[in-house]
Amino acid sequence: MRVYERESMLRDLDEKLLPFRMVRKLKGKPRRGWLRAIREAVGIPVGELAQRTGVCRWEIGRLEKSEGNERIMLSTLKRAAEGLNCDLVYALVPKEGTLAEMAAVQMQVRERTRAQKRQQYEAAKQVYLDFIGWRPMVMKALRAILRKEGYRVRPTKTGRGIAKEIDNFLQNVRVLKVAGMLGGFMKQFMEEQEEMKRGGEEAICSGGEEEPESGD
Repeated sequence: MRVYERESMLRDLDEKLLPFRMVRKLKGKPRRGWLRAIREAVGIPVGELAQRTGVCRWEIGRLEKSEGNERIMLSTLKRAAEGLNCDLVYALVPKEGTLAEMAAVQMQVRERTRAQKRQQYEAAKQVYLDFIGWRPMVMKALRAILRKEGYRVRPTKTGRGIAKEIDNFLQNVRVLKVAGMLGGFMKQFMEEQEEMKRGGEEAICSGGEEEPESGD
């Protein structure tokens, strides 16, 4: 339902419920129910009401008792009300405030739920983002293996956002698993890391060595 349609419905319902909200402030229903209270107040005998509604005398007693215990069906209560020359009028009235106020509270609940879902999504996405932090090194070795095996590999940057990058990365990983090459990929990747580490250590060592002084 569109926003303006919902707002129009709320205004219409609140206007119709206004008399019911005023009645709610008064005392509740009669102790033995409306059917018996009205029948006795007007002075309608049980037999006459039974004749009007087309039921036997003991059925009237059963209806009045079930209505007093809040176990009567609306259709049955309506038929009994017609026998008393009355209309059955019922409504659902908010315990506090108006329907518009209830809708505003419900909107806040929905917004909090959406915010929680967004936080959960961002937390789940952050796991991939942290993993993709070293993506350039991983993808370099990954693309080399895939091309060697004859697979087509898309360029590193797709320009379609983080979600597309994550999807492409996971797709390539699934291809590796299916091809049974994940072990080889990890081995090659670790070898490259060790080689880079050794190269860095050698550079540090060579830079720290001093040439011996030559004697005269």
